[in-house]
Amino acid sequence: SKKKVSKFRQWMFRCPVTAGLAQQIWGNSIKRKSFPDFIAKTDETRVQNLTTLFEMERNKGTKFSVTEKVDGQSATYYLRKVSKRKYEFGVCSRNIYLGTPDNSSYWTIARQLHIEDVLKNLIGDYETIVLQGEICGNQIQGNKYHISGYDLFAFNLIYPDHKCGTAEIKKLLEPYGIKTVPIVEEGKTLPETIAELVEYSKGKSVVRKEQKREGVVMRNVQSNISFKVINPDFLLAEKD
Repeated sequence: SKKKVSKFRQWMFRCPVTAGLAQQIWGNSIKRKSFPDFIAKTDETRVQNLTTLFEMERNKGTKFSVTEKVDGQSATYYLRKVSKRKYEFGVCSRNIYLGTPDNSSYWTIARQLHIEDVLKNLIGDYETIVLQGEICGNQIQGNKYHISGYDLFAFNLIYPDHKCGTAEIKKLLEPYGIKTVPIVEEGKTLPETIAELVEYSKGKSVVRKEQKREGVVMRNVQSNISFKVINPDFLLAEKD
C-alpha cells in the first residue's frame, strides 16, 4: 500500500546506511526543515586551503587547543527558549533538521544520553545552547573504533555570545556521562610549515589505540578559528 511505501521511504532516509541510496532513488520527495540558520554547520576547512591564515596565526604565536579528529557522522543538538518554562529541542544531522523522533543514530543518541535534559541544565539564562559532536558506532564509517551501539564525542558547546573551549566542554559534560573528542594538546603554537603540521597530525587514535587517527582539529575559541589537519597515513589505510 501507499502508506507502507511511505513509511519504508522514511526509514530509508533516516537510516545512516541507506540514506544515500534513498536520495538516489527518490531525491527530495521527503521534505524536511532546513538546517537552523542560527547555527553554523560543522564542516572544518583543511589547513592546506588556509595558507594565509596559517602564516598569520603562526607569526602571531596564536595558541590552539588540539583535539583528535574522530571519524563518524556529525550531529547537532540545540535547545531554544520559547517562553519562561517552555523550550524547543532540536536534532540535526550535518545538513538537515530531523524534526520527528525516530530510530536513527541521531535520535538514539539524544535519548541514550538524555541530551535535552542536559542542555536544560546547562542553558542558564541564555536563549539558546548548541551541542555538536561526532557519532560513532554500528554501521557508521565501518565502525573503525569497534563501538557497540552508538556513542557521541562532543567538540562544540555554543552559547549566543561564546564557544566553550574543549577543556571546559569536558568539565561541563563529563558529569552527565557525555564524552568529548580526545584532547591531544593544549596551548599548541603553529610550526614553521604546514608540512610539519601534517606530520604532527599522525598517530594512533585515543578512542582505539589499534586505529590510526584521522587527524587533528586545531581550535582557538577566543578568535573563533578552527581547521582540520588530516593524517595522510589514515587516508592511505582507508584506500587499502
